[in-house]
Amino acid sequence: MRTSRKRRTIGYGLALVGVLAASALCLSIRSYLGGAYASLVYLLVIVASATRFGVGPAILAAVLSFLLWNFLFIEPVGTFYVHNPREWLALGVFLAIGIVCGELAGRARQAGQFEALREADRLKSAVLSSVSHDLRTPLASILASVSSLQENRARLDVESQQELLQSIHEGAARLDTLIGDLLDLSSI
Repeated sequence: MRTSRKRRTIGYGLALVGVLAASALCLSIRSYLGGAYASLVYLLVIVASATRFGVGPAILAAVLSFLLWNFLFIEPVGTFYVHNPREWLALGVFLAIGIVCGELAGRARQAGQFEALREADRLKSAVLSSVSHDLRTPLASILASVSSLQENRARLDVESQQELLQSIHEGAARLDTLIGDLLDLSSI
C-alpha cells in the first residue's frame, strides 16, 4: 500500500517538474518560436505524464500547463487576465485537449497493464497445466502398480512383483526429480 502511494506521489511530483521544465524551455526559446508553441511542449508533458504515471498526474499537468501558458505566454504576460477573447478559446481548447489526451493515454496505459496481467495469467495456467500433467503421469503409474500388487499379490509370481515394485520405484524417482526441478525453479 505504501509503495503505491509513494509511486503516485512521485508521479504527481514528476508531472509538476515536467510542466515547470517545459515552461523554462519555452521561455528560453520564446524569442525564436513565440508563445503559441508552448502549448505543444506542454501537451508532450501531459501525454508523457499519462503514459508513465496515469490519469491523475496527467490532469494535474494539463491544469498547470493551462495556468502557466496563460500566465507566461498569453498577453498581458504575468497575469491571469486574458485581453483577447480568442485567447480564451485557445486556452479552453488547450485545456480540453490536454485533459482528453491525458485521459486517453492513461487508459491506454491501464489497458497495457491489463493485457500484461492477462498474458501472465495465461502463461501461469499453461505452466500449471504442464506441471500437473508431468506429475500425474508417474503418479498414475505408481498407483496402478500398487493396486496390482494389492489385488493380485497371491497370484503374481516373484518376477512380476519385482517388475511392479521397480515400476513404483521409477515413478517415485521421476516424481522426486520433477519436484526437485520445481523447487529449483521457484528459487530463481
